[in-house]
Amino acid sequence: RNDKKTIFHCLEALTYARLGADEAEAALETAEESIELARELEDKRYHARALELAATVHLGSSNLMIALERAQASVEVMRNLDGFEADAFQSMQFLARVLMQKGDYKDALKTLERARTLAQRVDDTYLEAVALLGMSGGHALVGDTALAVKAATLARELFREEGYSRGEARVLKASSEFFMQQGNYPA
Repeated sequence: RNDKKTIFHCLEALTYARLGADEAEAALETAEESIELARELEDKRYHARALELAATVHLGSSNLMIALERAQASVEVMRNLDGFEADAFQSMQFLARVLMQKGDYKDALKTLERARTLAQRVDDTYLEAVALLGMSGGHALVGDTALAVKAATLARELFREEGYSRGEARVLKASSEFFMQQGNYPA
C-alpha cells in the first residue's frame, strides 16, 4: 500500500472541498501541494491529474492563463503514455474546455480533433462521440452551423451505436439550445 497515493487522494478531496466552500486560496495551496506529491510518486497519471486539479482551481478563480498552462502541461504529461488513452483523452477534453472559456475556439477545435483521432486510434466509439459533441459546440461558437450540425449528427449516431441514450439526449439538448440561440426552430 502506498501512503503517498492515499495522501494524494486526500489532497485532491480537500482541494475540491475548499473550492466548494469558496476558499480559492486554500484550494490552490492544496492543489499545488498535490503537484509536488505527484512528482514524488513518479506516476505520470497522478501528475497529470494534479495539474488538472490546479487548472480547475485557477479556472474557478478566473486565472485563465495559468489554468491554460496547467491544462496544456497535463496533456503533455499524458502524451504517448501507452495503455492510458482514456486518461489522455480526458486531459485533452479538459484543455479544450479551458480554451473555449478563454475564447480560443480554433485551438479548442484542434484539441478536440486530436482527442477524436486518439479515440479512433484506440477504437473507442464512445470517446469519439464525446469529442464530436464538443466539436459541435465549438463549431457553433465560431458560427459554422453546417459543421456543428454534422458533428452533432455523427455524435448522436455513435452514441446510438454504443447504446448510450444519455449521450444521444446530450446531443439533442445541445442541438436544441444552439437552434434556440439562433432563433431557428426546425421541425
